[in-house]
Amino acid sequence: MLLAFSGPVSANGISHENQIIRFAVEGDDNHIHIAQEFLDVGIPDANIIDVEIIGDRNGGFQPWASRLVSGLGLEPGSLSQSGWGNELGLKVTGSDNVFATRQQGQWNVIDGVITGSGNQAAIQQSGIGNNVAFSQSGQRNMIVVSQSTN
Repeated sequence: MLLAFSGPVSANGISHENQIIRFAVEGDDNHIHIAQEFLDVGIPDANIIDVEIIGDRNGGFQPWASRLVSGLGLEPGSLSQSGWGNELGLKVTGSDNVFATRQQGQWNVIDGVITGSGNQAAIQQSGIGNNVAFSQSGQRNMIVVSQSTN
């Protein structure tokens, strides 16, 4: 299941002048919720979400394995952006991986790769100009990142 809220539907995903979502999903029972909110302050930098998933039961199909993650308030399978100029690139290959991201502010970047099974990734960014790149490979790995420039 894929739920995406951004703007009018286009042929390659969902896009709006300042909100772009590109996604490709192959497999079964993948659960993803995508939400974008562009704050129009006269800056034309688009929010961009680019996701590729190959496998089964990825995203929000399972709960978080640690209370540390649940303390961030991120729902498994949720990818959200609020502000402008935020970018998320995520490639998931494998099954039973849980992930969520939240970007609030401007010019925040997340670039992630998850390969394997049973891995979990939770990334939260707020403020201006935060950057994180991560790669997980194998089974039952967990990464939790919270960045703030406030």
